[in-house]
Amino acid sequence: MQRRDTGRLPGSDAALHAWWRRRDVEAWEMFCFARDEGALERPLDLQEAVLRRVAGSQQLKDAMAMVFERRVGPYDAVPFSTALSGLGRALLRGNLSVFPQFLAQGKRIRSVKSQLRALQERLPAEAS
Repeated sequence: MQRRDTGRLPGSDAALHAWWRRRDVEAWEMFCFARDEGALERPLDLQEAVLRRVAGSQQLKDAMAMVFERRVGPYDAVPFSTALSGLGRALLRGNLSVFPQFLAQGKRIRSVKSQLRALQERLPAEAS
């Protein structure tokens, strides 16, 4: 029996492959975030400083909940101003380690966002 290519018909192998690919791209930011958060190292001082700010704000806690509902990306839930505020408060307390962490985290976020854009550009037009 010869197999026929059905293209992108619902239920076809090609449609399933396109769905898998789109799903993988949509999950990329969460995958990177979870991988970083699950690292064996202790939490960064910067993370602790920012999460203190989040804990004190119902609006920010709601934004964090939206990450798990996939309504906002994990790197978009906490506004830059909140991260900057956490950085400033930690620096004022004499914790200088947060500054290089802040720079490294910014570089990491830019890298993940750049990778995500590249993955999105490679999606077939009908899958995006």
